[in-house]
Formats: sequence, structure tokens, C-alpha cells
Amino acid sequence: MSTDTPTEMESEQVNSDAMGAEPRLVEQIGGDAALKLQHAMYTLTCIVWQQLTTIHSLEAQVCAWRMSGGSAARTHDAQLEELRHAQARLTHDRAAWEAQRAADHAAIALERRQLQAAREELAEQQKDVEQQRERLYRRLERLQQH
Repeated sequence: MSTDTPTEMESEQVNSDAMGAEPRLVEQIGGDAALKLQHAMYTLTCIVWQQLTTIHSLEAQVCAWRMSGGSAARTHDAQLEELRHAQARLTHDRAAWEAQRAADHAAIALERRQLQAAREELAEQQKDVEQQRERLYRRLERLQQH
């Protein structure tokens, strides 16, 4: 996986691929819920890309430091302190990302449960309408026979 940031075109392509793969899902879920799900997936993608960009930047810094032979004006202790800060930032960012990911997964799970309940309710309503229609047809037939 590349650590470059996605372009707008790549994001649209990923979104269109995801939407094209399950067209029936969009019809079943409904526009609003599909939009929320797509937004949650796009948010997760952005967070992952941001983390990959941070890692790429840190790797570039380490590579530049190695290329200079480590003979920068800073002392060894200062370099260690900078690395500790970078590691602390990365740890903090990762914890925030994991918390956001967990929250997004929980929201998606809740939304799926709600959608399933809505589907079941819709199925019951359709069944009820079919039964009522059938009763009306039978009643109409009886009235036409008299």
C-alpha cells in the first residue's frame, strides 16, 4: 500500500467502486443511510491515509538523518528527545485513530441493527397489505356474485 495521500479522483473512484459493487444495498438501505455509511467509510479512509502520511514523513526524516551521517549540530540527547516526542505524537495519534475507528464501527453496527429492524417492519407491513388486498379481492368477488 502506498503512503501517498489519495487524490480526489482516487477517492471518487474508490467511492464509485464501493457504490457500484452493491447497487441493491443502496436501494435497500435508502439514500440517507447509504450516505452516512459512505461518509463513515470515507472518514476512516482519510484517517488511515493521514497515519500513513505521518509514517512516511517520519521515515523520510530518519532517511535524511542517516544520509547526513547523523552529524547534525544537535547532540545525541536532543535527537533522542525529538524521537521520543515523535513517538509520543504517533502513539497519541494512533490512540485517537483507534478510538475514532471503534466509534465508527459502533455507529455502523447500530445503523445496521436499525436498518434490519426497518427491513423487518417493512416486510411485515408488506405482508399486511397483501393480506388486506387479498381480503378485499375476496369480498369483491362475493359482491360480484350476488
